[in-house]
Amino acid sequence: MHEYTTKELPKLKIIYWLTIISIVISPMVSSWFESILAKIPFLKNLSELAFYSISGFCVFSILWAIINKWLWKIIPFLNVPNLSGNWKIIGEFIDYRDITPKPFKWEGKLTIKQTLSKISIVLKTKTSQSSSFNAILEQYNKKEGILSYTYKNNNLDNDPKWVS
Repeated sequence: MHEYTTKELPKLKIIYWLTIISIVISPMVSSWFESILAKIPFLKNLSELAFYSISGFCVFSILWAIINKWLWKIIPFLNVPNLSGNWKIIGEFIDYRDITPKPFKWEGKLTIKQTLSKISIVLKTKTSQSSSFNAILEQYNKKEGILSYTYKNNNLDNDPKWVS
């Protein structure tokens, strides 16, 4: 998976608010953790270290992991569509290498894996497989968007016609 770009940079909004939340709640989490350790006899001596071990960075990392992987799909103000899944693709292109240009139809399966910060796009056809290495999601709302991506293609049948 690789990072992808969105027009409104919702990741920055999330990072901003997670930073504030982490700074506010990390002392509370540390106190709670310290009180739990104080009740366990053989860990009682470690309870004082608990206050220092639960940092804002630790809280931020846990919250970011949860939001990045799952919660981003339901956060209303982000409006980032969830494109994850398998998609049937029917395509057509014109082969201009012959004297008379000929249309060529093809079918494939597009597999998209997505989090808030990363995406992976793989297209498999009978003759090739391509994988994305750069993507941008634009003109989107919660239900739809335009996804553009750059990819590397691997010719599976080694037909010289498709090798440039």
